[in-house]
Amino acid sequence: MEGRFLLLAMKIGVLSDIHSNWEALDAVLADAHDQGVEHFVCVGDQVGYNADPHACMERLRSLKCLCCVQGNHDYYAANQEELLHFNPIAKAAACWTRDHLTEEDRQELAQLPLVAQVPLSGPLASFQVVHASLFQPEEWPYLMDTWSVMNCFRMLKDDLCFLGHSHVPLVFILRQDGVEAQDTPELPLKEGERYLINPGSVGQPRDDDPRAAYGILDTEARLYLLRRLEYDLPLAQEKIRRAGLPDRCALRLAVGQ
Repeated sequence: MEGRFLLLAMKIGVLSDIHSNWEALDAVLADAHDQGVEHFVCVGDQVGYNADPHACMERLRSLKCLCCVQGNHDYYAANQEELLHFNPIAKAAACWTRDHLTEEDRQELAQLPLVAQVPLSGPLASFQVVHASLFQPEEWPYLMDTWSVMNCFRMLKDDLCFLGHSHVPLVFILRQDGVEAQDTPELPLKEGERYLINPGSVGQPRDDDPRAAYGILDTEARLYLLRRLEYDLPLAQEKIRRAGLPDRCALRLAVGQ
């Protein structure tokens, strides 16, 4: 893995739940460049819901990410399994996505790991990446309560893990006196604390804020930053409607839901 060759000081962009939204991804990558981001990790769900699955995958390939893990939409887009746990809108979007990926795209998504570890050579020794949870990652659970959060922490090999799935930016901090949840945009990573960090969604935010979200890990400063960005939302909506995807996929982008 490329991570073993990393420099001591670097910034890593953390991308999650891109969901085929080219306009949001393009805005995020432009901002990341301006912020001095040198490398990226992808926390899963490159595809689904929006109208540019192949183009988004091609853009991610060009980044040579340190790692990409498999999200539930990635998994179901790569095979023909019945979409038993998808609501009608997600199901329709997943079926459309299957028909608009190349065979290379599908093979790539099928081969992604559920969990990855990124080794570093600076103040942070390494961190893990998973789409939903380190506990039973193949079941795609949501971290909804103390029990699910603690199960994830119990499987954590390092002091830090990036995850997505909920599309809501959130940090869980494990201290000696228990777990705290925060939605802070700037977080120093302290010795003796462990972190589960969700950077929110690049392509379909669900925290009532329609702006694209992504994270930056500054390994030298031991600092995590959440970034929010405006993007060409009307164009993304137009593409969804032109593609014949469910109109709800376009409407929800404007309200961040």
